[in-house]
Amino acid sequence: MNIRILSDGKQGHLNQSLGLAQALISKAGGTVETVDLQGLSLLGKIRKVVTGSDIPRPDLFISAGHATHIPLICARHHFKTRAILCMKPTLPCSFFDLCLIPRHDLDSGRDYTDTNIFPTQGALHPMRPDTSVPKYTTLILIGGPSKDFDWDDESMLNQLASISIHTPGHLVLTTSRRTPDGFAEKIRTAVPELTVVPVEETRPGWVARHLAHASA
Repeated sequence: MNIRILSDGKQGHLNQSLGLAQALISKAGGTVETVDLQGLSLLGKIRKVVTGSDIPRPDLFISAGHATHIPLICARHHFKTRAILCMKPTLPCSFFDLCLIPRHDLDSGRDYTDTNIFPTQGALHPMRPDTSVPKYTTLILIGGPSKDFDWDDESMLNQLASISIHTPGHLVLTTSRRTPDGFAEKIRTAVPELTVVPVEETRPGWVARHLAHASA
């Protein structure tokens, strides 16, 4: 199986696609190729996708992120192959062969058995448990405000302070691209016991490496 991932340049979205692609390759064998669409106009994204090499011929396209929706549809039709989207789309799900959507983004009472929607428990990712790695830290990942969640600095700082007090050992925290500007510095001031590493200071693979050493 030859899998081609369309990436919008956001590491979280790429990780979801890689999680699925690597799991499929581990079962069926094959190759995984990533096409970076970051920084291109919509026309540029489409052009890069449909003029891409057909050797090896892609058997499957995978993507996540709203900016990849239309390029993914174009790739599906151009190469006459299948396309999987790892998120709840803004376009109808019928435009894709399969949509892997976190259960929390779906109607709780609906049965999706006879649809092209497959509910997942949380978002996909490429990380796998490694019992050979010693676990000696607690890792905290925080996000930020979104259309579904409000944000309150004081409430968050109080929760982090409580975690710090009641959790033994070394605590490491990182932010996300959604975290409000300046909040990492507020954490350092209010909860100095935490080691704070803003997302801007992390490199690809940082979360995976630290999760491997995290007890919680």
